[in-house]
Amino acid sequence: MPRKIVSLSESHIDSVIRIEDDSFLEPWKFTDFVNVLGLNSGDNIAVIIDDVLVGYTFAEIEHDRIYISNMAVAEVYRRKGIASMMLDYYKIRLTQLNKDILYATVRESDLRLQMFFKKNGFLYVESLRDLCETVKEDTYVFEYVKRMRI
Repeated sequence: MPRKIVSLSESHIDSVIRIEDDSFLEPWKFTDFVNVLGLNSGDNIAVIIDDVLVGYTFAEIEHDRIYISNMAVAEVYRRKGIASMMLDYYKIRLTQLNKDILYATVRESDLRLQMFFKKNGFLYVESLRDLCETVKEDTYVFEYVKRMRI
């Protein structure tokens, strides 16, 4: 089954919301997605298999790094390398955009996601207290640092 990465657009929002609602206890809302799509600093992608959107990532290009603000994969496509494929896309983007760091925030209780990032070369770098107003738990920052060639 051939997979392709495409730029995310408003035409994908319905599929994104379905995956989002099935993936998270506190999913982003329609307006959240539309607002992020409208940012000039966004580099948002979708993975398409057989004309079906099966995963997406919203990322923000910052001064010296890329922030993964939201990522999800449809349940039936999980554990098939889709999320790792999206991370690999952003690792390549680091070089293309002359950035050094790819990072994401993860809830303290989300051990599965923490292990996923570690498996993909990310390291825990810090804890943020009370980042999320609705859930009283710490948020962990994980970073992938591009290796410099000498």
